[in-house]
Amino acid sequence: MPNARNGSVVVNYDLRGAGPAALLFNHTSSSNLSWSERFLESLAEELTVVTPDYRGTGLSSPAADEFSLADLAADGIAVLDAEGIEKALVIGTSMGGAVAQELALNFPERLSSLVLLGTFAGIKHFVPPDPSVIELLNEALKLESKVERWRHSLP
Repeated sequence: MPNARNGSVVVNYDLRGAGPAALLFNHTSSSNLSWSERFLESLAEELTVVTPDYRGTGLSSPAADEFSLADLAADGIAVLDAEGIEKALVIGTSMGGAVAQELALNFPERLSSLVLLGTFAGIKHFVPPDPSVIELLNEALKLESKVERWRHSLP
């Protein structure tokens, strides 16, 4: 697999397909292997799909020091630079959406478009859910726990 450098950090990534570039940032602390193969293949039919490993995951450098979402966005730019890609459609899901937003803020000239999936605007701008929503989720988890205990008690 190819890799790029952002200072002392080596960023591993996968590259597939042909066409305009799409840089994908996935959820928290996961390598590029967490993307659905079917999803990647469907994108690769029309796009050059670039999926980096975050620092400390997959084949990228271990995360030796603290780092920020902006650092992860800069790692994505290093990957684009390594491939000679000027602009990319940037797709981010969950924490990857926050990374994608950092890329959009810090490197707007490198974006052709931005797709955000089930994400948030970073910790500084996080708005906690209404307490009633938390209560409903806790009740659902208690029920799920009871169902799991019941399943495990079956012969």
